[in-house]
Amino acid sequence: MLRILIAEDNDEDFVAFQRVLSRSNGATLIRCRDGEEVINYLSKALDGADSRPSIILLDINMPGTDGRETLVRLKSDSAFRSIPIVVFSTSTRPKDIVDCYEQGASGYMNKPVNYMELERNLCNLLDYWEHTMLLP
Repeated sequence: MLRILIAEDNDEDFVAFQRVLSRSNGATLIRCRDGEEVINYLSKALDGADSRPSIILLDINMPGTDGRETLVRLKSDSAFRSIPIVVFSTSTRPKDIVDCYEQGASGYMNKPVNYMELERNLCNLLDYWEHTMLLP
């Protein structure tokens, strides 16, 4: 079963994730609102395989510890390094995309402002990670 940790402070975007997941076969969604909450959750989940996420979806622009800092912290820690992290952002600047890949992101997804497009992108992302990729 796919366990998705999503770091997202925007309630509307989170609802889109919930709608997409409601159509999925048994995927579990764990929400954190900022990077510090992600780190705290993962630190507690280290001991339990049933609470460790299969994948992390990480918003770049969050209050407090943002996505960039969170990505660097997770990829520099051997306990979390193997968890795939897909960054999503409204930014399509090449520098932002390159920086995230250089810091260890497994993917970078544009977060469109149009709700229907966001939902379609999330469906494609979920399908890819749930049915195509083998996860640790």
